Amino acid sequence: PVGLRAASVDLYHLSGSNTRCRRPVLIVRRGPAAGHLSRDGSDRPLEVGDLEGLRRGPSGQSRPSAAASSPPPESPGSTGLGGPVGSTGPAPSVPVQILRHARSLGPGAARNTGLQAASTPLVAFVDSDVELPTGWLDALLPHFDDPTVALVAPRIGAIDPGGSVLARYESVRSALDLGPTEARISPRTRVAYVPAAALVVRREAFDGFHEGMPTGEDVDAVWRLVDAGWTARYEPTSVVRHDHRTKFGAFVKRRAQYGASAAPLAIRHRHQVPPLAVSGWSALAWGLAATQTVSGVAGAAVVVAGSSALLPAKLPFLAKPWPTALKLALRGHLGAGRQISAAILRTWWPLAVPMMIRSRRARRALLAAAVVPQLLEWRERRPTIDPVRFTLLRIVEDGAYCIGVWQGCVERRTIAPLVPDLSSWPGRRAD
Repeated sequence: PVGLRAASVDLYHLSGSNTRCRRPVLIVRRGPAAGHLSRDGSDRPLEVGDLEGLRRGPSGQSRPSAAASSPPPESPGSTGLGGPVGSTGPAPSVPVQILRHARSLGPGAARNTGLQAASTPLVAFVDSDVELPTGWLDALLPHFDDPTVALVAPRIGAIDPGGSVLARYESVRSALDLGPTEARISPRTRVAYVPAAALVVRREAFDGFHEGMPTGEDVDAVWRLVDAGWTARYEPTSVVRHDHRTKFGAFVKRRAQYGASAAPLAIRHRHQVPPLAVSGWSALAWGLAATQTVSGVAGAAVVVAGSSALLPAKLPFLAKPWPTALKLALRGHLGAGRQISAAILRTWWPLAVPMMIRSRRARRALLAAAVVPQLLEWRERRPTIDPVRFTLLRIVEDGAYCIGVWQGCVERRTIAPLVPDLSSWPGRRAD
């Protein structure tokens, strides 16, 4: 869910067929006005369908790197910058058609304007703060051989993973980077969404972005596709690079905007945006442990033992299900503890603060929730920043997101993003 505020859409027409991908693809890029387009003077042979990134330079101008195609005839509203395929001199710039809005209508409207102008069966959306390596489509397009696939997205890394502390933090904690493992995209799974910073869609299946959502419009679009029965895939072997927000104010503002999208998403997709989704057994166990009393800890142990006792019935294929059941139960409860900590920091801070003021035990529990999971994550990720600053940035990030969540709830008059889902209980049959 990232993009530049812009009042134009750049359409990159890639005619012909790629020798590797065998599909024409239209690239829709949200970016600055036509007057900012220039040639970068790159000199390398290019293939049809080969496109590199357009990104803002320090002055705010955009630099499209060259891409080759057979240029279509020039028409009003287009800038013919094409050259012959495979030329070996200074690389030609791709033909560009600029569709401009009189005023900024937001990311959804910008992308929809480009989508309406598309005539190719596949359309790629690329934000202008994304750099695309040569061949970035090669791993994505074969997924469309499956007629049920409507959307495929690459992994999004950082353009500059070094630099400032915040840049290094973003390189390992960006909300746009969904990890190295391929997955089917679906709500409430490991890869529940993909950002529209870079993705490819099947034109016949995709009906556009919701124009009334300044953020979260890409999440909504993916979920609507899935709800309609289409398949969406995340393909991390294709990696594009995003110019992350590395200024502290912009970083905090963007996280708050992400949080504000939770309310409209919860309204449009019921039960898909809970702040916490864990077993009721786990919630009960951690609630008892948080009392920090002998009886509370003993009660938590009884709950863990009880939930473990219900699992062997679900493992009839194992000769000795008890050891596996105990291991699964412990892992589940520990994982739930991290989720509960995240929910407190990202959603429930306004409810937790009064408890901290009144209770020393609550202060200890909330301090542990704020620090321990972050230190564990630092140990797992091994970023190039120290654990103290990593933890502080995590707390700032989650706090900004929390502010956005509550702001969205007030504006939309809903508490749906604040309500946990504790409907999963061992031994309970699914409806």
